[in-house]
Amino acid sequence: MRSARVDKGPEHSPLLGSDELEPDLEAAAPSLPAAAAAAEPAERRHPKQASLDAARQQARRHNFAARFAAGLRANEGLVYVAGAQLLYSLMALCFKLLYTLPLPAGSVPISALQTIFFRMSITWLLCSAWMVARKIPHPFLGPPEVRWLLALRGVSGYMGLFGLYYSLQYLSLSDATVLTFLAPLATALLAAVALGEPFSMREAFAGIVSLLGVVLIARPAVLFGNVPDPVPVPVPEALVDLATRALSMVGRDGAVPTSRGPTEAERLGAVVVALVGVLGSAGAYTTIRHIGRRSTATHSVAAFSLYASIVSYIGASVLDETWSVPPSWLWCAVLLAIGVFGFFAQVLAALGLQREKAGRATLLVFSQAIYSAIFQSAILGVPLHPLSLLGCAVILAAAAWVMISPK
Repeated sequence: MRSARVDKGPEHSPLLGSDELEPDLEAAAPSLPAAAAAAEPAERRHPKQASLDAARQQARRHNFAARFAAGLRANEGLVYVAGAQLLYSLMALCFKLLYTLPLPAGSVPISALQTIFFRMSITWLLCSAWMVARKIPHPFLGPPEVRWLLALRGVSGYMGLFGLYYSLQYLSLSDATVLTFLAPLATALLAAVALGEPFSMREAFAGIVSLLGVVLIARPAVLFGNVPDPVPVPVPEALVDLATRALSMVGRDGAVPTSRGPTEAERLGAVVVALVGVLGSAGAYTTIRHIGRRSTATHSVAAFSLYASIVSYIGASVLDETWSVPPSWLWCAVLLAIGVFGFFAQVLAALGLQREKAGRATLLVFSQAIYSAIFQSAILGVPLHPLSLLGCAVILAAAAWVMISPK
């Protein structure tokens, strides 16, 4: 009676002969049908083949991990920018929580300019302390050869903040927020003109598509009418940019309450100032890209924080605001969290822009809309609008399309 031959298959090494089979399997083979012998586990039929299969599986896992790590290294700048947007969204959440905290009797909430001053001061102190501790040269003003660029970065960055704050006096929160997200497109165009960076049609199309996703999340009344929130809440809808969180006494539609509605001239002026702010933000991003690695990321963050602190202090003094102290330890903790999240977010953003084309990197600014929508649903307990879910999907698809594209 012929013994059943175990089919070693095409993957078996030709150096492995039949004499290497286990004795019990070889003895039992004559009494087993060929199909039953072939159905035996690989470990019993051929221990060396089993070890080869395990080695192949381990190699496949290693290759996947290696490809994943290589992908992260190839898109290192984008990973930094995405992490920065997560931290910016956490800071925005803290802003949101800050103005929902109870106030002791007789206490006055800290104004927007004062909140900016405290936040930027904390960021500047952390940057300076870090550079002094690490013995980084020129910790306060930056390297001499790029000091004027750092100053330009600080001034242009504050222009972006000013444009947003001014526009919120006359525009709804949704309208003002959508205008701020024109900054990535403006950055890509400005970097192409000023720095000669390539600006592909893929990036242009992805930017437009991402902006459409932001519009779906923000749902400005000028396009969608008065779309109600899923549940009535005293705050605007899902997407609330980090700076708008600093505004106290916001109205139901996101605009600052006034004794009368804004006129058409005021509204048009607010749009113009908001667009100037968009150019300021684009100038800040492009300047960081132009500085590159001639200064550290902390130098860039320190410059922006220093100028923002100075201008916000001057603004509060000109407006004759009464300086307030945090009314409770909880306010102090939230303000500290705002400063810490802002510090690390700005560091990651600067690192990302040093390593990645400005056009590709700033497209991931749109991911902040997704983080904000998630925090609204998971932490604040406000369900997402179906249009917000659609907008998140559009933004994710556009960002993924850019990340897999060649640089």
